[in-house]
Amino acid sequence: MIADILNRMEKLGYKAEAVPFKHREKAISQQKRKLLISAILSFPLFWAMVSHFLSSGMQSFCVNILGITPKGL
Repeated sequence: MIADILNRMEKLGYKAEAVPFKHREKAISQQKRKLLISAILSFPLFWAMVSHFLSSGMQSFCVNILGITPKGL
C-alpha cells in the first residue's frame, strides 16, 4: 500500500520516501518537549493576564460590553 502511494507520487513528478518509525518517534518526542517548554514559559504571561482581567477587567467588561451593572451602581 505504501509502495503504491509512493509510485503514484513519483508518476506525478514528486519525490517521496517512507520515513522509518524510529525517526518519526524521535520527531514526536522533540515536538512534545518543545510544547512543554512553551507552556512553561507562557504560563507567567497567561497568569498575569487572567489575574488582571479578574481583578478589574471583569467589572468593566460586564458594564461596557454586556450592559450589566452591579446592584450597587
